Amino acid sequence: MNEILLPHWLRRCAENHPEHLAVKCGQVSWSFAELDRQAISLAKKLATLGVREGDYVALLASNSLSYCAMVHALTYLGAVFVPLNTRLTVEELCWQVHDVRATMFVSDAGHAGVASHVWERMPELTYATLADEQEEGGVVIRILPMSDVSSAGEGREHRIEGSGRSIEEREYSREGAGRAQGIAPTIRGSGSSREEREHSVEGAGRAQCIAPTIRGSGMSLPESDVSLHIHIDLGATQAILYTSGTTSQPKGVIITYGMQWWNAIGSTLNLGHHADDCWLACMPFFHIGGLSILMRSVIYGISVVVQEKFDPMAVNEAIYEDRVTIISVVAVMLQRMLAALAESQERNSYPSTLRCVLLGGGPAPRALLEDCASRNIPVVQTYGLTEVCSQAVTLAPADALRKLGSAGRPLLPVQLCIMHNGQLAQPNEPGEIHLQGPTVTPGYLHRPDATSAAIQDGWLNTGDIGYLDDEGYLYVLDRRADLIISGGENIYPAEIEAVLLGHPDVEEAAVCGQADKQWEQVPVAFVRLHEGSTATADEVVAYAKQYLAKYKWPRVVYVVKEPLPRNASGKLLRWELRRSLLQKMLS
Repeated sequence: MNEILLPHWLRRCAENHPEHLAVKCGQVSWSFAELDRQAISLAKKLATLGVREGDYVALLASNSLSYCAMVHALTYLGAVFVPLNTRLTVEELCWQVHDVRATMFVSDAGHAGVASHVWERMPELTYATLADEQEEGGVVIRILPMSDVSSAGEGREHRIEGSGRSIEEREYSREGAGRAQGIAPTIRGSGSSREEREHSVEGAGRAQCIAPTIRGSGMSLPESDVSLHIHIDLGATQAILYTSGTTSQPKGVIITYGMQWWNAIGSTLNLGHHADDCWLACMPFFHIGGLSILMRSVIYGISVVVQEKFDPMAVNEAIYEDRVTIISVVAVMLQRMLAALAESQERNSYPSTLRCVLLGGGPAPRALLEDCASRNIPVVQTYGLTEVCSQAVTLAPADALRKLGSAGRPLLPVQLCIMHNGQLAQPNEPGEIHLQGPTVTPGYLHRPDATSAAIQDGWLNTGDIGYLDDEGYLYVLDRRADLIISGGENIYPAEIEAVLLGHPDVEEAAVCGQADKQWEQVPVAFVRLHEGSTATADEVVAYAKQYLAKYKWPRVVYVVKEPLPRNASGKLLRWELRRSLLQKMLS
């Protein structure tokens, strides 16, 4: 297949709409022209540190302006972006960095301490720290090759061991930055092959790694005179995203530029495109739901309001103050937003400028959907996963009330079918959801076994269970791995959870299967109550019995005080609950 090249998306936005707002974070706003300038500058500095086309560059950081610039900088270099989950332990980070075979590890200042522990375990990598600095004329992104993390963060002067000279006295040639100054224990130089570009630094165990930019010094890492990619190859790999943890074994999902392109096209054909659209990004960028917003922004030429982390009050304020038109959330986030609205006692709904609340992350409680409908909050359910670059099926706004509870119909580039026992399922017959199209991943990095198991003849077996109604609308029931089979009957945890969440005292609910001698499995529930609630487990069970068939009744309800385990995208981690149950049984 011949490669398909498109003009660089950010570059084209900067050419066509240079002054249009590209991204806002806090009180700082960048136009497309400024974002492009920052991305190009950062790309050239990364090249000075040795980043080359095809390299895997891992980033551990919170949402920020520098994160946005980093994503586009790597595109300009043709390097592959590897976003890391900020909630992972050092051991988990090391595993992913090793698995992806990263050549560079970058963190923001807030995660530099964790990065230093990774550095201790993997000294062969090149390390650097990103920093947003406020200077006259705006924010400047600094990239600091990692040294003494604490002293770099405090703005102390670094000296070359034994030289007696401060960093300001050094000259920064490419050779000096890459080799003589020891930016990292192992750093790649300018050779054409990876072997030719690896240089061991004598005395790496004792020599300091020098940071060319010291806060407030005004000095800057030199920009390499590197040839930038001004076209985007749709077949090239843009990122590797590790599955977010609904199973205990993460896999690196290959995300191509073509997947991002076709996903953006399919989404806008369904939701429409407005020149004044503003997408609020409050999901982490290391999740496909967050990263895809950054890609859509430069494909559509629209604005993005970035929040470092999800805060329901801050989100609500941004919807009003920044005239947000689209927001992507999961059910638990939306519930917290509505609770924050109630606490404010000033507003009951959102302004008419908000035209779409894109709701993903699994089946949503019907009570939540009905509450939003009563307030005229434009919730649009969607179904997707990392392997299909976020959205695959989305409910059209016109069907939001008529098909309440449905994830909708496939986006234009996507084909969908339901398979039951190896055969196409009949309408309303549950089965496994399969997807096909240009938004489907080519596979898992370094995992041909997992790829062949999940993708056959171009069809991805999602591992999710659902059905199509008579009109072809998808209803997602649950994950296949979470299905409870009790006495030969299929029980979907999400159905029981939806009922439990209808109890006025229940804030969170999760259900998983517990082994049973008579029935093989029975459902067991975990609930977290609203603060101040005095409801008992027996009362919660009694409530559920009013709405569920007897075989679906929770055998036990555990009332917990801590939030239920979720991954970064807000999805319940039921396998952690199953592990907790096993520990209870063993003890």
